[in-house]
Amino acid sequence: MTTSTPIVMCVAELDPTGGGGIAADIETVASLACHCTPIMSAISIQDTQDIKDSAVVESMLLVEQMRAVLEDMDVAAIKLHQLASTAHIEGIHTVLTDYPRRPVVVDPALWSFPVEGDFCDALCALLLPQTDLLVLTEEEAYELADSADTLTACAHQLLDMGASQVLISSSPGFDREYSSRLFSDAGLQETFAWQNLPNNFMGAGSTFAAAITAYLAHGVPLTTAIRQAQEYTWRALSSARRLGMGRLVPCRIPTRES
Repeated sequence: MTTSTPIVMCVAELDPTGGGGIAADIETVASLACHCTPIMSAISIQDTQDIKDSAVVESMLLVEQMRAVLEDMDVAAIKLHQLASTAHIEGIHTVLTDYPRRPVVVDPALWSFPVEGDFCDALCALLLPQTDLLVLTEEEAYELADSADTLTACAHQLLDMGASQVLISSSPGFDREYSSRLFSDAGLQETFAWQNLPNNFMGAGSTFAAAITAYLAHGVPLTTAIRQAQEYTWRALSSARRLGMGRLVPCRIPTRES
């Protein structure tokens, strides 16, 4: 029996609170009528306040997780998040080389784990040429494009490294408006903005990138996918719940109350 449900592969760490990481991906993708195949990059020890410790999944195990699914299932789109080592990048590069022709969204979350000094170089050299959409915060853009002095220059440097399109989002909590700017080789394509929310949230970035990937899996054009993903994420954050003593957990699956 076949199904028309789009399949989205998500690579991320296991967050035991369910607020971020692969749990956020699963909830987001499922609520947008896709099936998520969760691939573990690491297992973290954390609560809603901070990360206590983490254990990185061995790169061969990560690769074999991906290959087993891709050999068996018709994956419509792939989201890469919280890669924890240069070996992860090298392994995923080989997988994407063997299984091309599907949208790849990379949301690297550069400060999720302590990584080797050549991690960013490997990310840029190996994964950016295989990336359809690179999703970054302003801080991450400057970290990857370390010779650029403006966000526009950052975007063009990353595009020159091979990314098809780059989406750079402002840091939440500082302005009345939260914005994301989409760049391609032709320059700034579109600016997306919505009202900022005052609280601190778990997995906001994961939710946004996973929603974009899910909409792409449905065949939605990129700019529309980003706009709809922002609307979805804002709704999830605006109805977030305080389930622990720290950050709020987004309500990604609509309830009667939300």
